[in-house]
Amino acid sequence: MAEQGRTTLKSYFETGDKPTQVQFEDLIDSVPNTSDSGVSNTEFGYLNGVTSAIQTQIDGKLTNVVEDTTPQLGGNLDLNGNNIGDATAADLTKLNEVTATSTELNYVDGVTSAIQTQLDGKLANVVDDTTPQLGGNLDLNSNDITGTGNIDITGSVTVSGEFIGDLNGYIRFTGKNTSGGIIEKGQVIYISGLSGNTPEVDLARADSLATMPAYGIAISQIADNNNGEFATFGSLKGLNISNWGETGISFNVGDVLYISATEAGRLTNVAPTGESNFIQNIGKLERATPTSNTTIKVGGSGRSNATPNLNNGNIFIGNASNQSSTTAFAISLDTTPQLGGNLDVNRFDITGNPAIDGRRAIIVEANTSRTLSLEDAGDFIIATNVGAATTIRIPTNESVAFTTGTEIDFIQYTLQELIIQAEGGVILNGVNGGSTSITAQWGGATIKKIYRNEWIIVGKINDVA
Repeated sequence: MAEQGRTTLKSYFETGDKPTQVQFEDLIDSVPNTSDSGVSNTEFGYLNGVTSAIQTQIDGKLTNVVEDTTPQLGGNLDLNGNNIGDATAADLTKLNEVTATSTELNYVDGVTSAIQTQLDGKLANVVDDTTPQLGGNLDLNSNDITGTGNIDITGSVTVSGEFIGDLNGYIRFTGKNTSGGIIEKGQVIYISGLSGNTPEVDLARADSLATMPAYGIAISQIADNNNGEFATFGSLKGLNISNWGETGISFNVGDVLYISATEAGRLTNVAPTGESNFIQNIGKLERATPTSNTTIKVGGSGRSNATPNLNNGNIFIGNASNQSSTTAFAISLDTTPQLGGNLDVNRFDITGNPAIDGRRAIIVEANTSRTLSLEDAGDFIIATNVGAATTIRIPTNESVAFTTGTEIDFIQYTLQELIIQAEGGVILNGVNGGSTSITAQWGGATIKKIYRNEWIIVGKINDVA
């Protein structure tokens, strides 16, 4: 007893044949029987309208999106509150395409409506769905989402790894309003502290280091003691000038915007003046009208990015803490200038025809020996020892580096001899290590440095030897 093909069955019933019991059994087994198969007449009626092999059509449809190795959207993909993330991949073992048998007819059991209609209502590819909506997390399964178009997502996007591409919008951070009042959309803030891991913020103002520099502009109105978002870079739109503009200022497209020194949290297009005020360019006005819908290109947050203001007649100078400070520098305006130290003219001249009222230092040398030092430059030295001669020594440039052109005067005040002695390596009037003396009491001489280790001496002196 076995299923037979139509040709074999026909041969059993040719004219004059007497079919056997086995042949009748073969005929019965070869004809589908709805009672034996469990398929009802209603279910069997669902075959009506099928245009090709059912299993072949089923095998050509998707069980899961993952089966489509080149998925392409046919419309916007609605995430339906789900994420695009990892999931466990599922394998689908495809059924082999075989010729339908009575056993295969059992698969019709449980069908509730026309098979072809159901098949036609299923997706062949994701692109067939013009309004796709995820029913769960989408597992990319190591594949990419490619093609052209936009991805519009309401909510947060978390990226593990690199984000490669263009950003359209602003860069922002979350801060907590601790100003004691409302921070309006568009107002500028500085970071005043830290609440857990969230920066505390307050309204910036350019007249105090304590409220500067500014770090961002409020993206929306933020109630006191609440968290909010602040833009640090990018175009911030929909701002009302009445919320962020300094009172009395008219704004135009292209204006550079500075932190106001007169109103906390507001911006101006006029850089603050005066040393007590800071200058920070926080951005540029991209749209000025209507005043209720302006756009600011935010930039320059976190630093005062201009040379500080400086009052008339002042200069910047380093202080004892190696920090920049200001001090007066107005020699031309000072009618009674006074030097705080020696003035080095550095080979230049003091010109003009002013009256000079000054005094040279008078040094009384009562000892019998003195080696000249830098402090003696320009001095008037009087030798007063009454018991023995006094010797003045001129050191080498390596020992004492007098400036070329230095002059020093000497007077022999007593009867004791005053000797001028050049050390070895120092030339005095052309003599290496030369020496001379004043000829008599009240006699005087002047020495002048003319080269690195060369001096000349003139006055009431004996020959240099």
